[in-house]
Amino acid sequence: MLVLVFLLAVVSYLSAQWDQLKVHRRELEIVSQLKASHDSTEDLATRLQVELQALDRQEYRAGIWHHLSLAFLISFITILAVEFHTRSRMRKDLQIHLEEVKQNVWEALGRRLLGPRIAKEIEAIMKEYAAKESCVYKITFKPPCEGVPADRVVVVIENSFKVRNLSGTPDRTHRVRASISNYEPIDPFPRFTAFKIDGKDELAESRDPNNFLFVSKTMRLPEGAQERIVVLISVEVVYKIRDSESFITEVPMEGVEVTVVNQTPDRIGFVGFELFHRSVSPEHPMEGVWRFDGAFVPGQGFALNWREHP
Repeated sequence: MLVLVFLLAVVSYLSAQWDQLKVHRRELEIVSQLKASHDSTEDLATRLQVELQALDRQEYRAGIWHHLSLAFLISFITILAVEFHTRSRMRKDLQIHLEEVKQNVWEALGRRLLGPRIAKEIEAIMKEYAAKESCVYKITFKPPCEGVPADRVVVVIENSFKVRNLSGTPDRTHRVRASISNYEPIDPFPRFTAFKIDGKDELAESRDPNNFLFVSKTMRLPEGAQERIVVLISVEVVYKIRDSESFITEVPMEGVEVTVVNQTPDRIGFVGFELFHRSVSPEHPMEGVWRFDGAFVPGQGFALNWREHP
């Protein structure tokens, strides 16, 4: 319909222009003929009256075509505006309807089968905008340096992961944050040594001036389905030679690989890895390496525990 109305507007406009051109040409011909004519004044007056009447009819027809072109153009703009508004409204109504359907299905199945409190937690997970993937931890045990007691070790924890957009919509943001909560204050430890987003050093800008053991940065999530943002976080902490540490994710995470490098084999002996999943065993392809390709929901993670060398 839009194409048809637009074509009618173009045809009407061109017809009006063509008739105006014909009238103008005819006027020039009449002037030339009158100048070259040897007829009497009465005959010239009669002939001029007839020609003017014919030109008036042609101009009237050109005016009709011109008004028709304006009418079709206004109709085209009106239909286009109504169509755009209608489609926008339909999409909005469809989204509202789909949300109501999903909510009704969730009410009928989730809440009734799981209970309101469990369903509320699962619903919060389903509304997450971001997820981690290809999460890698490299944990290195180093011998104590100057100022660190002999019964302690320095542990370097490097965590790199990719962040993807779960919402599928642009202009979504996600706050990347990390904190050191389990630590023994021995100068200069604990400390953050790296905080990078897509290779850009954000450590100085992301520090909390009142708490140097906490960093955070709000970033825009990638828009494309295949786009990812790479994050790197590194800390140095002092632990006992017999200790443990837990690593909990705040957002959904897909897969994890943990590599332990023991540079103090005379001090640290056994290093164990434990997932917070029931009846799940990670892959253990080689000494000091664990892999798990499954998913983690917020609140889940893994733990490392180690003992001194016998």
